[in-house]
Amino acid sequence: MPALWRAERGAIVMTQERTRSANMGALRNARVVVVEELATDIRSLELAPLDDDGWPAAEAGAHIDLVLPNGLVRQYSIINPGEPDRYTIAVLRESRGRGGSAYIFDELSEGDELRIGGPRNNFPLIDRGRPVCLIAGGIGVTPLLAMARVLARSNSPWRLYYCIRDRRQLAFGDLLEQFGPHVDIHVDSEEGGPPDLEDVIRSERESDFYCCGPAPMLDAFRKATASLPADRVRLESFDPVAESGATDESFEIELARTGTTLVVPPDKSIMTVLEEAGVAILYSCRNGQCGTCETTVLEGVPDHRDSLLTEEERKEGKTMMVCCSRAKTPKLRLDL
Repeated sequence: MPALWRAERGAIVMTQERTRSANMGALRNARVVVVEELATDIRSLELAPLDDDGWPAAEAGAHIDLVLPNGLVRQYSIINPGEPDRYTIAVLRESRGRGGSAYIFDELSEGDELRIGGPRNNFPLIDRGRPVCLIAGGIGVTPLLAMARVLARSNSPWRLYYCIRDRRQLAFGDLLEQFGPHVDIHVDSEEGGPPDLEDVIRSERESDFYCCGPAPMLDAFRKATASLPADRVRLESFDPVAESGATDESFEIELARTGTTLVVPPDKSIMTVLEEAGVAILYSCRNGQCGTCETTVLEGVPDHRDSLLTEEERKEGKTMMVCCSRAKTPKLRLDL
């Protein structure tokens, strides 16, 4: 790898360990004050308080829940950590999405009002006294840009590796220029394909690694970092992740607080079955990214398909995201 990846040692800014909220919390009223086109099908939104209450400054890696006027709820990373009373997010128009990004592009404009939940941080930057290597794919660069901003202000050793398919997807050019030699941009169409992440990890083996991007990148990242200690590797995914050997067979769930037993068929999630049985449960993303539906497991072994729990938490099996995860045992007993 180029010398660009060689980092000096030093301290990084301490942030809190990952925390997951039981729900979105009190919703805040927001106004869209700036809309900016960043690249092909990528735009940023700057949000400001509509009320006089003000907003807390967000930590690097935090996200907000965007409650759209059409009822959809979507999560977006905050790009400007440490700045109170305004949150900047970036949105990729998803041609195969479920309508959230299309609404933002087609309907939202400066001056519009909406509600937000959070901020919440499932992907924080943690000080472990080591250099930091940030690996981003496409719009997955947003939480890592927030980390880069914090690291740049602290004069800590770090590198951001930003992967895009072609130059039309290059966003945040002005901000990236401010980071100078700390940034390496890899353009697949110009480099003959995706980067060799094993080479990247090998060159930065003394670093802590953070990765966010599409599923193929995350799969390559997991493989490249498989031999590293768990506390050296953190990632954030756009999609739920099924464990190896996962199946979609029927299983039972027992609701410990009422003694009710329900059957979860192959074609339905635990959350859907709970809703059909009239059991109220809070949720936001419905695909294991936000942590809103995290539920305590009293008995049984979950089949984790979320993007939040650490490997240690998965092995412990004490909680699960009922919106997407299933069961490895014939029955789960849940604290519901």
